Amino acid sequence: MKILQLVLTSAMSFSLIDRSSIIFDGYEKYYPTIPGSIFKKESTVKYTGLKDSTFNWKNHRINIRSAIVFPGEIANDDDLGRNSVLYEMASWACFEGQANSSSGTAVRHFSVYILDARKSKSVKLFKLPGLFGSCLDVRMDKLGRFIFDSAAYDYEKGETIPKGILFVEYAINGVDFSPTGKKAIAEFVERDNVWKFIIKLTP
Repeated sequence: MKILQLVLTSAMSFSLIDRSSIIFDGYEKYYPTIPGSIFKKESTVKYTGLKDSTFNWKNHRINIRSAIVFPGEIANDDDLGRNSVLYEMASWACFEGQANSSSGTAVRHFSVYILDARKSKSVKLFKLPGLFGSCLDVRMDKLGRFIFDSAAYDYEKGETIPKGILFVEYAINGVDFSPTGKKAIAEFVERDNVWKFIIKLTP
C-alpha cells in the first residue's frame, strides 16, 4: 500500500508538466513524463539469460511462453536478445529487450515483459505491445493496475508515410487488456524521423 501511495504521489507531481511545449528526442524521454510511471532506473541485478525459453528472477524459473500476450504480439524465445535490461519495484519487475535479429524498421519494436508477484508465490508474466515499447511507459493507477500505451502509426488520409503516433492507453485487468479511454497523439517534427516529436493531445 505504501508503495502504491508513493507512485500516486509521484504521478501528481508529473501531472503538472505541460508536455505540449516540449520537443521529445526519443520515446525514453517522453514516457517518464506521463503521470504514474513506476520504473525509473535499470536494476543493478542482471538477468541470467534465456535458456530453452526460460529465465530466472528472484528464485523463480519463468518460461517466456507462459506470458499473457497483448493482442497482435507473440512471445518468442529470442525476444530479449543479448542486451536486455531489468527494472524492479517492490514485487513487480519489467524486462525490456530486442531480438538479436532485428534490423530495418524492426528496430522500432521492443519486447516488454511485466512480472507481477504481488498476490501469490507464482509470478504472472505479461507481454506488452512492441512498437516503441518500453518499461518506462509502464504506470500504475489508483486500483493498483498496470497501465501502458499501445502505439500505432497515425496517417493523413491517402498518405503512406506516417505523420505521427497514436497512443491508446490500456490497463491490465486480471488476465485481460482493457482500454481506459485515454489517448495521446505524437506529431513528428521532421518528416521520416519517427524519433522526434511533440505531443499534440494528452489524456
